[in-house]
Amino acid sequence: MLVVSFTTIPPRFKHLGRFFASLEAQTSRPDRVELTLPRSYRRYPGARPDLPPLPDWIEVFEVDHDLGPSTKIIPALRRWQGRDIDLLYCDDDKSYDPGWVARMCDARMRKPGHIICERGCDITAIDPSERTGIAEPRAVPSRERRVSETTLWHDSGYRPASPFARSFDAEGYLDIMFGFGGVLARPDSFHDDVFEDPGVLWPVDDIWLSGMAAAKGTGVWATAEPLPSLVLSEVDRVDPLYLMASDGLARKDLNWLGVAWFRDAYGIWS
Repeated sequence: MLVVSFTTIPPRFKHLGRFFASLEAQTSRPDRVELTLPRSYRRYPGARPDLPPLPDWIEVFEVDHDLGPSTKIIPALRRWQGRDIDLLYCDDDKSYDPGWVARMCDARMRKPGHIICERGCDITAIDPSERTGIAEPRAVPSRERRVSETTLWHDSGYRPASPFARSFDAEGYLDIMFGFGGVLARPDSFHDDVFEDPGVLWPVDDIWLSGMAAAKGTGVWATAEPLPSLVLSEVDRVDPLYLMASDGLARKDLNWLGVAWFRDAYGIWS
């Protein structure tokens, strides 16, 4: 069984139709689509606004604690713990091409026991320190990047000259999977500590989830099939976390802090 899991924030409620349309157009439809919402948001004081009308194939779940962007998958991991299913988590501000689900499922067949992603980066995009014991083969970043994408990721803390690629010319292992491109995982793919409070790291879900996968020993496999561009739109610019500071730390500082913390706590990415 395949479950698509996501979350959203109040300023984006009115834009969800674009995202739903892209799911409905998939050539391989998921068995379930689950939307998880906190009862209240840390970034938006007061009562949560009402959702707009949703398609009847969207199942809504509520959680007491706002986990930030990780709300798109961590509650689903707990709901489906011990079950033989695949969880495909993604972002609400993207429109996915019709072959997206099918590609992810095909890659799962080729690489069972791995987490599958289409977009991501290596730790060298955050900290260029030398490393040992790196899993091979490595995914080879695509040489084709749009200027707007480079600018966006530079602003969020990734160095433009580093392999933060949106896609890859050769498939292989990767350190950090980007949830915005979709990530296919199983409920047991992550260390049990994934359910702990990430503290100041709550805005950097890609670091938190990738670190917990590495701590469990689960390989992250990036695919290299030709991909349609994920076009940036006005929805991507609705309260984006990559421009937000947390506890006085900018996104690039949180990324670096997260990598350093995982190295110290779990001995990974060294």
